[in-house]
Amino acid sequence: MNHVDFDAARSVEEWKTVDDPVMGGRSHSHVHWVDAPVDYGEAERGFLRFEGIVSLANNGGFCSARLVDDDRGVTDFDDLDAFRLLVRGDGHRYKFTVRTDDTPPKSSWRHPFEPPSGPWTELVLPFTDFELWRRGTHLSAGARLDPTRIRSVGVLISDKQDGPFRIDLARVRLHRSASI
Repeated sequence: MNHVDFDAARSVEEWKTVDDPVMGGRSHSHVHWVDAPVDYGEAERGFLRFEGIVSLANNGGFCSARLVDDDRGVTDFDDLDAFRLLVRGDGHRYKFTVRTDDTPPKSSWRHPFEPPSGPWTELVLPFTDFELWRRGTHLSAGARLDPTRIRSVGVLISDKQDGPFRIDLARVRLHRSASI
């Protein structure tokens, strides 16, 4: 899993949403493919849109979307040190999530980000800044994200951000410091 692109409708078929109703909340979300040009440097077309409504009712307050576990693994990990995302935000704070083949159940590695509302933006999220969380509990305590074990990536909105949201994701790349 050296990269994730969204150049065709089938590219979002392996994504699923998990929202707070699994714990009694009332938030809801969905992902779908948008067939439109991505106006950012390359001639890309199509992107994943993750949108919905976060509700704080019944102690809820999160929506997430993630790539169903990818058994391809990382094929070339020499000098990898970050994820490079091409996103278009809506002013909300999000977390980029990662699951590895040894991530504890119901846990994920997380890196917060807040893409500006409107334009496509490229973000670099260093592996060293990811922290392991299970629901609201920090689990990292010295642990580091191992890129050789990555199996799934995703996006999470939480932190009491009540109301509608929408974020677009055009690509996810594994990043080498020397590549930019």
